Parts: sequence; structure tokens; C-alpha cells
Amino acid sequence: MKHILLLCITALGFSSLAYGQSKETVSIAGQQYPYIVDDCGDTLIVATLDDVSISTMREFKSREDYLRYRRYRRYAAKVYP
Repeated sequence: MKHILLLCITALGFSSLAYGQSKETVSIAGQQYPYIVDDCGDTLIVATLDDVSISTMREFKSREDYLRYRRYRRYAAKVYP
């Protein structure tokens, strides 16, 4: 019984290693980036990107409208951090 249990645990250990992805690094323009080779043999470069916010410039009819917008934006930043 011990031998069967040991054999099952060993088989599970090796089978989980077979489905893992290898993670190595490649140098591009002097910087190191990790890459992953998946099961199909495809190479995927993993890069961390900064957040980007894209919006148009806001135009206001008057300075009071602009100040009201800034005030409500400040209120929203307090409520939804």
C-alpha cells in the first residue's frame, strides 16, 4: 500500500512539471525582459507597461464652469480614490 501511494505522489509531481511554462529572460535594447514559451512552442514576451490615460482637452464656457469642474473632480477623488 505504501508503494502504491508513493508511486501516485511521484507521478502527480512529475505530471505537474510537464504542464509548466518555462520562464527565461531575453535582452532587448539593453534591458532584460522575461519571456514564456508555451505548450505550442510560441514565445511570449512579458512586459510591464505604465498606465495610460487618453482624453481630449476640456473646454469651458467660463472660468466659473472650469472652477466648478475642478471642485467636483476633487470631490470625486476623495470619494473614489
